[in-house]
Parts: sequence; C-alpha cells; structure tokens
Amino acid sequence: MSGIGGLALGLCRKLPASNPLGQYQVRFAHKRIRWRRSRLIKATIAMRDKITPFELPLRVLDLDAEGSPYTRDFDDRDSAHQHQKWRSVDSDLEAVKERLGRVPDEAAAALKRREMTRAAPYHPWRINECDALSAALTGLERPAGLSEDPDAEQRYLVLAQVAHHNAARSSAMEATSTVVLFMLRELQRHPRPETLDRMSYPDLNSQIQRASSLLELRRLLFPAISTVTQSNEGLAACGAEIAVAVRRLDGLSKEESPKSLVLLNNVHLNLESRGITNLPRPLCLLGLEAAIACSELEAARKYIEIGLRLHHFSSADDEVTHVVASCLKRMLDNNLGARPGFHQRSPPHRNPQSELFRLLTGWSLAQSRAQPSIRDIIWNSDSYDHARKVYFCLLWQLGAVRTAGHEMESAGSSAIQRLRLLDSNAVDPELQLISKTFSYTFPKLASQLKDEPLGAYLDDVAYDLAKINRMEPTVVAGGTLDHAESNIPR
Repeated sequence: MSGIGGLALGLCRKLPASNPLGQYQVRFAHKRIRWRRSRLIKATIAMRDKITPFELPLRVLDLDAEGSPYTRDFDDRDSAHQHQKWRSVDSDLEAVKERLGRVPDEAAAALKRREMTRAAPYHPWRINECDALSAALTGLERPAGLSEDPDAEQRYLVLAQVAHHNAARSSAMEATSTVVLFMLRELQRHPRPETLDRMSYPDLNSQIQRASSLLELRRLLFPAISTVTQSNEGLAACGAEIAVAVRRLDGLSKEESPKSLVLLNNVHLNLESRGITNLPRPLCLLGLEAAIACSELEAARKYIEIGLRLHHFSSADDEVTHVVASCLKRMLDNNLGARPGFHQRSPPHRNPQSELFRLLTGWSLAQSRAQPSIRDIIWNSDSYDHARKVYFCLLWQLGAVRTAGHEMESAGSSAIQRLRLLDSNAVDPELQLISKTFSYTFPKLASQLKDEPLGAYLDDVAYDLAKINRMEPTVVAGGTLDHAESNIPR
C-alpha cells in the first residue's frame, strides 16, 4: 500500500501547476489506485482457494522403528500415552471452560443483587458511613504478632458480605485502601434518598422478619431504629418482632448470647438517647435471658430493675413465669457463681458468688439497702412457684443457709408445703427437673437448719455474705440427685 500511495503522490506531483484540468487528473489517479487494489484483493482470494493444504502424517521418534530410520507412524498406543500424559491438563481445561460458562450467569445475579440492595434504603447490607469508617480504622490486615485474631476475621467477613451484596470486584478486597475507595465511591454515586429519612414500624417489622442472622439484624436495626416514630404500640410490636427474631436465630446460645446482649444494650441506649424510657416487655425479658446466658449479672440486674420499674413482671402470665424460671434454672445448671463469665476471667475485686447472692436477694456488704433483685419478682405471686423452688436451691448452693431459712420462715409453712406438693409430672422437662431438684434440696437444707439459730433477717444476710466473701463454698450440681452430703461449713 505504501507503493501505491507513493505512485499517487508521484502522479499528483507530475501535474503542471498551470494545467486547468489538473483536478480531474488527480481524481482519475485515485480511481485507478482503488481499481488496482480491488484487483489485488480478488487475486489473493482466488489463489487462497486454489491452494490444497497438505497434512504431514504424525511421526514418532523411535530408535527401533522398522522401515525408516528412527521414526514410525503415530499409532493408538501413542494416542493412549498422550491422553494419559495430558489428562490432568484436559480436566483443568474442562473445569476452566465450565467456570467460564457460569460467569455470565453469576455476573447477572451480582448485578441483580446490587440493584436490590440499592433499591431498599434500609437494606441490611447497604453501604453506609459506618462501614467506610470501620474499614478505614480497622482495615483488613491483622495486627503484628498475632497469628490468630478472631476480631480481624469477623471484620473481614463483614466487609466480604458487604462487597458481595454490592457486587464489588475481587480486586476491591485486596487491601484496605481499595475497600475504603470502593465504599466511598458507592456512597457518592448512590446516597440514601433524603425523602426516606423516616421508616414506619410495619416496614421495619417486615425487614426484621426477613433477617437471616444476628449480624443482618444488627445492621438493620441501628440505622433504622433512630428514624421510627415514638409510638408505644408500634414500639411494643417492634420489640416483639426483635425478640422473636433473636430466638429464631439462636441468639440465646452460649456462643451467640454475648452478641445478643450487646445488640439489646445498644437498642436500649438508642431509645434512651431519644427520650424513650419505656423499654418493651419482650426486649426486657430477652435482655434478662441473654445476660444470664452469658453470665453478665450486672446486666441482668439492670433488666430486672427496668422490668420492676415498668411493671413488666407484675402480670405473671405464662411468658414471664417461663422466662424467670428458665433464667434461674440456667443459673442452677451452669453454676454462674463459680464459672468464668463474659470476660473469661473475673477481676480481682469481683466475687462472682457474692454478685449472684446480691442478684438473688438484693443485699450486699457495700450497700445498706436492698437493690432490685429476683426476690422482688417471685416473692409476692403464687405464679412463680417453680422459680421460688430454684431460688431456695440456689441459696443452698451458695451456702447462704441462714438466709434460706429466714426466707422459708417468711414464706410460711403453707407455702413451703405447697411447693413440696407441687405436681412434678409436668409436661415441660425443665419443670420436672426443678421439682426433683427441690425435693432433693429441701431435706438437706432442713437438716442443716435444725441446729441453726435464726435471728434477725439482716444478721442472717450479713453472716451469709461474710461467709461467701471469706471463702469459696463447695457447690453441689443442681441436676445431680444422688450427691453425697454437702461440704458447706456451718
């Protein structure tokens, strides 16, 4: 083509400058160049069609070949050998082809997932400012010197879920800077609409029902709970939905109960910061259960105080009595006074058994007046009979013999007789075990109280508290009915 272009340039140069027909000659030269080029293309195509390809037969290097020096034809044996040799490569190639075949479907699903996430202003995995700030402050890298960091793993999993639901590329998860840049771009391109700054309770309840994990529930509640209106009826319904969702997601298990407690504490603080002091009863009962499940007795006392102040425990229906009895039963089974709690190691100034005694009775050595306690819930109602059984068993486990005796005296012989004769053939296996444990504990407690002079109530409490703070009593397992005599000194 360079030669043809040069020819055209030469033709143009040969034209005299004073020739009036020069422009027509230039056009004729370009037309002739195009004609020659088309002839050349047609000739090339014709020559290509006339060429008959000649395929050389496959030959194999073989020093013992017959008929020709050192070579022979490629046969079935060589084909089987080559197939065996490249079998792994062929399988990898097939896997790659299959993976490439799924790429369009995955890309379409990712785009659809991203559109759904962006369309909902309060979607659990919608990127918000807290995600970008958390990624910038914590990052993806593990701290130096720590081979295993569960918190770092949890942060990375959260960021991975955010990237998955927002259709981020894999390159965005390579470093902290790329993650933060991706989140900032998403916030700039797709901000939350300002017209949707309020969320109704029905919409929030429907989102809570669709939550599939505690993490989704937490990401949904914290941005949305600050926008709902101050309606007691709506807040009560929302609290019931939150309690149902936490129980549905197994939030009261040993592993998940600390997360549930943190979730409920944050919801309570958020409501208090907005001037809403009426914590719904389902959330109060759930907070008490979560605090007992992870051995946080101070948190349990806080929810007991809230429930007593708001009269959540005064209407002793089946739900309330079951929650209180199950909390006491969990304390009896797990022996919270002697087990490491939420922080795995109690501080030197804390005595877990003294804290458990204060949670049960409301009395401590540091304060001269009673605090809100479990006794305030169960003492003035006959609906808490099973909870009162566990209450006496726990006092005996802690070695508070005098306090237990005084409580039995204040309960009256008729009430104690009713507790002893209470039907133990209930359908609930927990109630059966509570009745059997009380039937085992009561004779032991009565035998220890036979020679004990019972004085004033405050003297009994002071005596038991001094003993609990002075030594660690031997604890008898609540579910073991064939245990020997107690080693608690009198």
